[in-house]
Amino acid sequence: MSVRIFAVEDDALTGALLRQYVGELGYEFAGKADNGEAALEEIRRTRPDLVLMDIRLHGAMDGVGLAARLRDDNATGVLFLSAYADEDVLARAKLTEPYGYLVKPFNRQGLQAAIEVALYKRDAELRQLRLFEDMVRIVTELVKLHDVFLNDVQARA
Repeated sequence: MSVRIFAVEDDALTGALLRQYVGELGYEFAGKADNGEAALEEIRRTRPDLVLMDIRLHGAMDGVGLAARLRDDNATGVLFLSAYADEDVLARAKLTEPYGYLVKPFNRQGLQAAIEVALYKRDAELRQLRLFEDMVRIVTELVKLHDVFLNDVQARA
């Protein structure tokens, strides 16, 4: 199964470059939107593995606001791509728990490294989630066995 990457970028040239690089790196380009509202709808519909997210977008919702919505939905992970890296922007962006932050202008090699790290982080989170689910399942089974044991002991008494 190929990795599907969605881009949220308001600059047409940067969007075209992202599409090209994503394809050259062997990933599937899942789509592109230039504003937060349309992106949210498309991301919920297409369920990509990773979103490359600009901060400044057309429309009322910026990239940080969109990333926060995606995090709340547990929709997908975000890798920020932005020319803005001042303290305020970084502070807001960090609160969304992104998989990375790449400052524009970027090149193919830098994008590749950022995507690979982001996907590694995503996979690590999925492994942790599966481990937690396994632990909950085991504890639930132990509780059931404990209840059966107690019922058996009480029935014999």
